[in-house]
Amino acid sequence: MEPQRHGRYTLTRQIGEGGMGEVYLAEDTRLKVQRAIKVLKLPEGLPEEEAAGLRARMIQEARAAQALAETSHHVVRVFDVGHDPVRGEPFLVMEL
Repeated sequence: MEPQRHGRYTLTRQIGEGGMGEVYLAEDTRLKVQRAIKVLKLPEGLPEEEAAGLRARMIQEARAAQALAETSHHVVRVFDVGHDPVRGEPFLVMEL
């Protein structure tokens, strides 16, 4: 896989896949640590209004996961959330 960038994160290899997206091993180029990045794959031709709704849901997912992670060691912590401005793909940055 050719390394891709999502903001300050360099995706090095795919480590998982599901119905809504893919999970990659990534490096935070600023902090020099490895993270997991979940990238939501938006369907081709999806209207912008629907894409915006999916991005908002991903932010809600990140907030919910982070709230749970504060009270349980069984939920991964979320460090960041964003979207690739070129591809429009939203992503979550999580602990490995």
